[in-house]
Amino acid sequence: VAVPGSWRSVPVGGAQRRLPAIWDLAYARGLSVILSGWYATWPAEPLGGWVTSDRALLEGLDSVTSPDSIAGGVRLRAEQVSGDREWLDEITGGRFPVIENDLVKDRVMVETTLEALEANDWSLALVYVRATDSAQHLTWKDYVSLERPFMARWLYGVTEPSRDARIIENVYRWTDGAIADLLDAVGSDTNVLVVSDHGAGYRLAGGRAFDLNPLLLRLGLQERDGTHPDLARSLVYERMDARPFWSATRWLFLSVQGRENDGWLEPERVEAMRDSVATLLSEVTYSGGESFFEDVKRLRMELGDPLSADLELEVRSSSADEIVLPGGARMPVSDIISPSKSGSFSGNHRMGGLLVAAGPDIRGGRLVRGASALDVAPTVAALLGLPVGDHLEGRVLDEVRVDTRTRFRSSDWGRRFAPDGSLQPDTEAEEEIRRQLRGLGYIQ
Repeated sequence: VAVPGSWRSVPVGGAQRRLPAIWDLAYARGLSVILSGWYATWPAEPLGGWVTSDRALLEGLDSVTSPDSIAGGVRLRAEQVSGDREWLDEITGGRFPVIENDLVKDRVMVETTLEALEANDWSLALVYVRATDSAQHLTWKDYVSLERPFMARWLYGVTEPSRDARIIENVYRWTDGAIADLLDAVGSDTNVLVVSDHGAGYRLAGGRAFDLNPLLLRLGLQERDGTHPDLARSLVYERMDARPFWSATRWLFLSVQGRENDGWLEPERVEAMRDSVATLLSEVTYSGGESFFEDVKRLRMELGDPLSADLELEVRSSSADEIVLPGGARMPVSDIISPSKSGSFSGNHRMGGLLVAAGPDIRGGRLVRGASALDVAPTVAALLGLPVGDHLEGRVLDEVRVDTRTRFRSSDWGRRFAPDGSLQPDTEAEEEIRRQLRGLGYIQ
C-alpha cells in the first residue's frame, strides 16, 4: 500500500485496514477467534484465541502473535519444518525456494492452528495457505508438459515432459491432506468453508514493466534523491506501486505542499501546473511519429487526500525503440518500458475459484453459481449470527444456508477496529516481504 504523502509503498499490514475484518467483528461481540497466516494481520490483535500473523516467521518484528507467549513456539516449529528436507524434496525436488518458503509457512500455520484448536475455546477459526499460488505461477508450463503437451509446445516451447511436471499436483495433494487434518480436528458439527481467492491457468504472454519516473526526470519535471524522486524539488512523480507495474495505465501525482511530505508546489498553482504537465506529456512521441500516450486525463483534484492521483495516462503500444521529447531529444523506450520478470512465469490467475461448504447449517448438494471472494465475509457473518454490513459489496450466499431467516443488517462494520498502529515496520522484514513478492512476480 502507498505511504500517504510519499513516493514509497510498504507491504500491507493490519494498521492499513480502513474497516474491521470479520474476525474483528466476531471478537467485538464476544466470540473467540483463531487466526493463522492471513494477510494484513500484523501486528497481531488480541482476538480471544491464538493469532499467528502473516509475518510471524520474519525476524526482527514484535507483536507477530497474540498472545506474545506463543511466538517462540511458532518460530521453533518453523526451524524444524524448514529442516525437513525429505518432506520438501518429495514435493518440489529441491529446485524451487519460493515454493518451499510458502510450504514451510503453510505447514507451520496448519500445525499451529491444530494446536490452537486443542488449547482454546473458539467460535471462529481461519487459516490461510498459499503454496498452491506460487506452485502454479512457477511450474504451470511443467504441469502442462505432461497433461497438455500440445499447449506446452505452443505456448512455452516445451517439447518433452518436464521433471517438475508433478510439483503442482504434489502441492495440492499436501494441501488437501492439511485440510483433511483440520476437518478432523473441528469435527462434523462445525460449519466449514474452503475457499480460494482465485483460480489458475496459462500465462498467455510475457509481461512488461512500466516506470514513468525516468521520463519525468528527462523532461525536467523531477529531481532525484539518489535513485528516488525528491518531492521537495520535484513537480510531478509516479508513486511506487500506485498501479500494477504491468499496466499501461499509469497515475501521476503532483508534489503539492501540505499534501505530500516536503511537497514543492503551492496549492494555488496546482491547476495551472497540472495543465502544463499534461500538455508537455501529450507532445512526447515515438520515433515513428505516433503519440507515446494514447490519452492524458486530468483527474479530479483532491488536495486533502494524499493518496489521490492527479493525472491518468495510457501508454500506447508500439514497436519503436526510441521516443522523442519536446525539443527533439531522444531516449530509449527501454528506459520506461522493460521486460517484466513475471513474463518468465508460466502460470497466472483466473477469475474462477473454489468454494466448498459443509456443516450442520449448510445445505448439501447445492451448486452455487456466481459466488465471489467478496461473499465470504457476509456469509460467515450470517452463519455466526453476526450483523452483515450495509456497505459490503458481497452478499450472503443464502443458497448454502439452511436457515436464511437469521440475518440482520447493520452499519456497525463502518466502525474502524484499529490495531496498534504505533509499531514501526522493520526495514529488513519489509525487504524480505518484497523479495518474496518479486519471486512471484507481484512487484518489480
